[in-house]
Amino acid sequence: MTRFVALRVFMTFMTLALLSAAIGLSSHVPLAEALFLVSAALGSVMLIFGLTTPVHAPVPVRVRRDRR
Repeated sequence: MTRFVALRVFMTFMTLALLSAAIGLSSHVPLAEALFLVSAALGSVMLIFGLTTPVHAPVPVRVRRDRR
């Protein structure tokens, strides 16, 4: 999993968590609270993955030119 994918999934789960938290607060539905907890937990895991994944940097390679 790349850093970009992990951060994009984190944003998706946080959006889902905010929507289910808003529904849960307004209607007191237990399922919305469970969905909020699950999506918040998965979002935090994806954030950890996104922050701990190393950034891939180009490796300098020496190129020899054959002068013939």
